[in-house]
Amino acid sequence: IGTGAVATLSTAGVLLSPVGDRIIWWGVSTGFLLVLLYFLFGTLTKEANELSGAAQSTFSTLRNLIVVAWLVYPVWWILGTEGLGMISLYSETAG
Repeated sequence: IGTGAVATLSTAGVLLSPVGDRIIWWGVSTGFLLVLLYFLFGTLTKEANELSGAAQSTFSTLRNLIVVAWLVYPVWWILGTEGLGMISLYSETAG
C-alpha cells in the first residue's frame, strides 16, 4: 500500500519521467506481492496440507480467491491512467 501511494503521488520525475518513476514503484510493489504469494503457496499451503480434508479444501478455495483478487489490481493499475494510460479513466473506474 505504501509503495502504491508513493507511485500515485509521484509527480516529478526523480529517476526518470513521472510515469517512469511510477512504473519503478509499481515494480517494487509487485515484487513484494510476489514474495507474499510465494509464502501463500509455499509455507502456508504446506501447513494447510496437515489439516482435515474440509479445511484443506476451504483453504485452497480462499487462497485461490485471494490470488485472483491480488493479481487483478496491479495489472489494472499498470494499464490504467496512473500507469501506462492504456485504458481510459472511465474504463478504469468502471472496472
